[in-house]
Amino acid sequence: MLRDRNDARLLWDAREWAESLCGSLRVPVPEIVLTGNARLWGSCAPAKGQVRLHADLSRMPDGVIREVLLHELCHLREPEHNRGFWDLMGGIMPDWAEWEGLLRCLGRKRGR
Repeated sequence: MLRDRNDARLLWDAREWAESLCGSLRVPVPEIVLTGNARLWGSCAPAKGQVRLHADLSRMPDGVIREVLLHELCHLREPEHNRGFWDLMGGIMPDWAEWEGLLRCLGRKRGR
C-alpha cells in the first residue's frame, strides 16, 4: 500500500491541492515545505504563511496526504481544534476521519 518516497511529487500535488482548497477556506495559499520532523505529519505557521508536511507522506495514499494538508490549511483559519475547525474539515472532506485512521495504522508519527 505504501509507495516509494517521491518528494517532488508530494510538493507538486500539495501545492496544487492547496491552491484549490484555499479558495473554499478563504485563506491565502501558503508556502508548502517538506520537513523531517520525527513527531508530526504536518504543521502550520500562520505568521509565516507556511504549511510543513513530513516528506514521508509522499509514500502514503493521496487521501491521507489531502487529509493532512487540509488539516493544516484549516488551522490557517481556525487555530484551535474547536467546533469551527472540525466543521471546516467535514465540510470540505466528509471522510477525513477515515483517512486519518488509515494514517495512524500505516504511520508511526504522533497524532495531532
